[in-house]
Parts: sequence; structure tokens; C-alpha cells
Amino acid sequence: MSFCIRCGAALGPGARFCTSCGAQVAAAPAQQATAAGQVYVPEQAAIGQPAQSFVPAAIPYDFSAIPLRHKCVCGHIDDGSDSSVSCPKCGRPYQPGGIIHIYRMGNFAGMAVGMGIYINGEPFGHIGNKKSVRLALPYGQYVLHMTHTATRDCNDPVITLSPQTPYVCCKASFTNAGFSIGISPAQPSEMPLK
Repeated sequence: MSFCIRCGAALGPGARFCTSCGAQVAAAPAQQATAAGQVYVPEQAAIGQPAQSFVPAAIPYDFSAIPLRHKCVCGHIDDGSDSSVSCPKCGRPYQPGGIIHIYRMGNFAGMAVGMGIYINGEPFGHIGNKKSVRLALPYGQYVLHMTHTATRDCNDPVITLSPQTPYVCCKASFTNAGFSIGISPAQPSEMPLK
């Protein structure tokens, strides 16, 4: 059995649309080549069965010491590890996909605070000053927005995760003397390993 990636409702065999929220269901997954030349075939896992892991292509650094944050369709946010495959609250398997790795760069005194993370307008937890977090997400396009109590102004980059680009790194920092938040792309070599 498969589930809607938008609302989590169970989908019937061969369903093209979710009967609960109306979201379009992706066609049967085809084999896709990753950047590393490996073949990745998304898996439709049922509750209780192990889900396929995130990031099928190898990345050049070991970032496993950094929490891997999942958000289940039930709303539960879990700072787990690379071996986490299902929601500890409801048991639904996490959808396979990629990772957005965020490093909250340090700022000068008075602005050395954490930030709230939003993906497509939905809260996705918090990140502390000079900290990193990895967000595990199904393949797709996402608007990344970050906030702080002093400002909601952010450049809101659009990030696409796909089998060709399964791992995206970015850095976040205050800009404009603390009146806005800037998120910029980064290379894996620029990201702290812990």
C-alpha cells in the first residue's frame, strides 16, 4: 500500500489522485540514473517495512554526525539519524529522496541567535547559531524560508532535489545589519562535519 505524500492518506492501487486531498499521485517510478552513475529505483514501502534510505548517490564527506531531520505527513518532526526509516510516532515510512543541508553561520554579538526553518511555508524546526541540520525530503522543488523574532525577511531560495542533485548545501546568515536573512548555496567542503 502507498500513501499520499501531501496528506498521508492511504492510496488505492493504480490511484492517479488522492481521494482525501486531491493531490496528483506520481506515475509509477522509472529507473533513473544518479550523478554517480548508479541506478536508483524509488521504492513504495508499506508501514512497518523498511523504507529506502535517503541520498542514493555518494557525497564526498561523512556528515552522519549532523542530525537528519524528518517531518512525517502526520506532522511529527524527528531529529534522527541516517538509519531512520519511519516515523516513531505513527509508523509511516519516510519517503525516499534527498537532503537539504543547512549551516547557520555565526554572526556578531546580539545576532548570534537561532532561526526557524520553513519548507514550502510549513515549519520544519529550528537551527541554532553555528549549527548544522540536514533536512530529509522527497524529491521535488522546495522554497526554503528562515525567520527570527526580529525579522521575517528572507531571500527564499527555491531548491530542487532530484536523483541528479540529491544533496544540496546552503549557508544562512543575517544580512543588512540584521534586518534580513540571506541563504546562499555552498559546497560540501564549506560545511562543518559536525
